Amino acid sequence: MAQPPPAHVDSTGKSEPSTPVSIVGKVLRVESFSKHKGHRNLGIRGAVTLCHAALTLVLILLERNVPSAVATLCCQLVAAWSLVHQWKTADPHMFLVRASANYVRSLIVIHSAVCGGDSWIGTGCKTSPWGDVRRPLRVLQVLGSIRLCLNGLSLTLQYKFPWRGVGKYGNEQLFYRGIAQATGIPIHFARAMVKLGELSGTIYDRHPLEIAVHFVRCFVLIPISSWSLFDQWMTTGSGRKSDDRRTSHFGDISIATAETFGHVFDVHKGHRNLLIRGCVGLGQSIITSCLIFWHVDEPHTIPLLICQLFAAGTLIFQWRTGDPWMFVLRAFSAWARCLISYHQAHCGRKWVGTVCDDEGWNDIRVTFRIIHVIASIRMFLNGMSLFLQFCFPKRGVTARRGNEQLFYRGMIQGSGTPIHLARGILKMALLAETKYERIPVEIACNFIRALVLIPIASGSLFHQWLHTGTGAKDDPRTRRERTFWLSDDETLDATASGENGNTDDQLEVTSEVPSDSVSCDPDFPESGNRAAEDIKPHLQEEVKVDVGAVPLKAAAGEASVSDAACKQEELSATIRL
Repeated sequence: MAQPPPAHVDSTGKSEPSTPVSIVGKVLRVESFSKHKGHRNLGIRGAVTLCHAALTLVLILLERNVPSAVATLCCQLVAAWSLVHQWKTADPHMFLVRASANYVRSLIVIHSAVCGGDSWIGTGCKTSPWGDVRRPLRVLQVLGSIRLCLNGLSLTLQYKFPWRGVGKYGNEQLFYRGIAQATGIPIHFARAMVKLGELSGTIYDRHPLEIAVHFVRCFVLIPISSWSLFDQWMTTGSGRKSDDRRTSHFGDISIATAETFGHVFDVHKGHRNLLIRGCVGLGQSIITSCLIFWHVDEPHTIPLLICQLFAAGTLIFQWRTGDPWMFVLRAFSAWARCLISYHQAHCGRKWVGTVCDDEGWNDIRVTFRIIHVIASIRMFLNGMSLFLQFCFPKRGVTARRGNEQLFYRGMIQGSGTPIHLARGILKMALLAETKYERIPVEIACNFIRALVLIPIASGSLFHQWLHTGTGAKDDPRTRRERTFWLSDDETLDATASGENGNTDDQLEVTSEVPSDSVSCDPDFPESGNRAAEDIKPHLQEEVKVDVGAVPLKAAAGEASVSDAACKQEELSATIRL
């Protein structure tokens, strides 16, 4: 049986986990999460399931579909208990308990789809919704039932085959279950938007809290559960703590195992935050698509959708390649959006080339016209920031901070939150019960942008600015978070800057230390160079690695580096397991 990784003892004599962890990992690896037999992610998902149960209780108090909600609450409480119990004991029988709870919930949901959620089993079914505006909700319930059934099947298979896929990663069912969980995001989002767009103003109108429950599940709880499953799959390879005492700490630890799921995204040349903002851009485009579907300001939402998809594509491409020309493309996309907002302010919801609606400047809509002007200025400044970062890639870069434009752009992005909050609130306060009244879907989209998508994008920019300095590898607060992923045809190189060796500009990922100044001696003799002396205090354990044959993960500042001559022979690479 392999022992857990050795602890690192710092200068104060305190013991710390020897593996590099992210900021989130540091929070989750506190003693209360680590002292039990099961993996910490079981405790996280147990807490999330309790939150799901609390939201279901809210629906019961609102008297919404009480028969199905009561049964669902019981299943959620059982599942939460099984997760917490398995976290404390690593008892594999809890897989079967949760599988049974999922199968029962699948039957509950399919009964709701066929007969309605407010019908008790054995009473008459209400099939009329299949012929009116509620049909899309019934279809979504069928999809939800299939999702729960697949989740239960995955739990059953993990109990039956505990070693299936275990090696570099954990049990393969964790990955499949992460996907099954993630499918709940579009399901709950669609249910909320359909209730807002199709049922509002009808006899089937839903209570705002019921719709809010869908959004909380969609944007908060389900993403946490899904990420937890993917993180557990990535970090529970052979020899490590898992969720099953039959496999926990058995086998040899693979040196290629990731420490967090986030490290998977560092394999590409661009910084991981580019991918995060690319996904946010795709989320923005989905919101805009909803507006187009319900015919909201089509003269401007259609070109806006094109700009958002284009910007999201450049972010993802730059994450993969580090191509700085993507700054220029995104700048032009931002300037195009600047023109769109200006036209909205000047002409209202009219197509380009048609007669402008100037009355909006003289009635209760004048506030919205002013907000459009502010939004136009925001987009112009965003484009200027991108263009300046392309022209001056090293401007403001220090040992601990990245390009200054990342900071400025974080503030520019963050200013979108008050803009969209003001739009949503004023539409409810000023335009309600007037001929300019906006549909609930439009108002909800403003709040989703303000409270979910824009804060993520702004936080991503600030995080990237904080962790992409040239000397970040010497910062003790980030040293344990930086990880390089090397494929068979890549060389072992500790010269890249940034938290994970990546920035958003390939021009900046360059060496500040000549390759011929690095010693190949694993003991770093006195005749070596300053870089070796800086690295030496952080060495923990030496492992023989064939660079040409083994994909190696090594922390920046914690691995010996070599020149071209050293790459062809077996060398000693000091890594932190």
